Amino acid sequence: MTKDEILKYIQIGSTRTVCIDRCLLDQYPGYVREVIIMQDMILEVEFNQYGYDEGGLSIKAYYDEFDKLINAAQNYIGADIERWENINRTDWYPHFEKKVDYNESGLKLKHDLKNKTLSLPENGIKYQIPDGYWKKIVDGIIDF
Repeated sequence: MTKDEILKYIQIGSTRTVCIDRCLLDQYPGYVREVIIMQDMILEVEFNQYGYDEGGLSIKAYYDEFDKLINAAQNYIGADIERWENINRTDWYPHFEKKVDYNESGLKLKHDLKNKTLSLPENGIKYQIPDGYWKKIVDGIIDF
């Protein structure tokens, strides 16, 4: 992809977002991570159980420059922008057949979130978790 393609897609695309990465994570077996560029220079990272597209952890990183967002995304997913794929168009989803303990993976994800060891894109000016279950974990309202 190019910066112009991304800008065009978030300005006139039907969802006003572009998913640039969707992958399974070794550190959280059975979880799929999506990295999504949104309007207003927001990079969203979602962690959902395999086969689900909602209800998981969502974190928005805000940037003050589009180039900073692009650089952060490149470093985070480990691929240059030219290698990115517009997953909104392809609808690609990873193949997964392993048997996993979702409770164990979920506990590790919650632990890493609460202890601020969860890997996130760098150099955001603000990071935000929407109100709800996951934010209550961060705020210490819910213990697991």
